[in-house]
Amino acid sequence: MKIAQKALVSKMISSPVADIEVHTHEANKGLWQMIAVECDKTLASAVTFVEAALRSVSVMQLPGYGQSRFNIDAASATLEDHLSAIDMACPSDNAVLYGYSHGGYFMTQYALRNAGKVKALVLVEPALFSAKEDLLQRAALIDAGKEVESMASMITTVDSAAGRSEDQLRQVASNLVANVNSGAAVAQEYRIRAEHAVSEEDLAKLDIPVLLIAGTKSHASFMVKRAFQAIPHATVAWIEGASHLDLEKVENAQQIARAIDNFLESVGGDSGTGFKNLMAELDNSRVATAPTELVS
Repeated sequence: MKIAQKALVSKMISSPVADIEVHTHEANKGLWQMIAVECDKTLASAVTFVEAALRSVSVMQLPGYGQSRFNIDAASATLEDHLSAIDMACPSDNAVLYGYSHGGYFMTQYALRNAGKVKALVLVEPALFSAKEDLLQRAALIDAGKEVESMASMITTVDSAAGRSEDQLRQVASNLVANVNSGAAVAQEYRIRAEHAVSEEDLAKLDIPVLLIAGTKSHASFMVKRAFQAIPHATVAWIEGASHLDLEKVENAQQIARAIDNFLESVGGDSGTGFKNLMAELDNSRVATAPTELVS
């Protein structure tokens, strides 16, 4: 499989609730429109390297990250305000939602409330079962001006590799905090997640195909195992040797791309739209045009 990051076009989508930063591939012509939540300002995560005929990817940043901001008091933002922000970047009624970590939480909440707009879910170690006391503690640290300490607390919970030394832990936490533009928005996000947990009963209501992705060396993989038991139409893909933070790294893009392709092929195959013939036509078209952006 050949994987390369294509050029991204950045735009801002505005509403009275929020301004949302969205990055879209210039040649956005996939069979399925994938809307992804990103929390890395460099946009160098695995999802931005998996553009293909099967899936076109638009990447958004949640309010508080990158250039996305609430136009309301961030400290009073609600779950509905976050879901409204996602809706701004999700115009399609046939979208595949991709959520990593806390993005997986919000994408799950969105799918539960907007079933008619969501074709399928891809959840990469979604933060669905975070302990309430941990979330509130992280929010309190941010309120006290200790954003790096708050992020470090999250990292030690989900990623053992990043916590092997204090210096490494603080460096990783600092890198993540660098993409935060509003500590108040992030602290409120933690409080929202603490007060609006997604339960197994909620997950059982997801009547759409769901792909769960987990790392074999991740402390957060238990969330995927627990979600798999609750979601009626779920499958699991394991990324060999990956910790939680590794799942956003380029070196795992190939495994993730393959898992998503296999998943979406099964979704397309169920739709009765001549999926295999259409894919063959797209593959022939790609060979004929010999795209120069792909590398070995």
